[in-house]
Amino acid sequence: MLAELLYYPGGVKIPGWLKGQIKTVDQVLAGGRAEVRGGERCVLLDIRGINSWISIKNLEVVNK
Repeated sequence: MLAELLYYPGGVKIPGWLKGQIKTVDQVLAGGRAEVRGGERCVLLDIRGINSWISIKNLEVVNK
């Protein structure tokens, strides 16, 4: 579940249709380093063929 309205601080707004959907994390590193955007660590999600970085604070783990 996405808790915030932005993908990361200073980023774009998360569309309403995406909230509550289950997505798989595709990538956790960029160039061998953790991706940090807006001061928060992010992971890469594939959302309908579009890759989007999102703060890990906005995600809820539902299955490991």
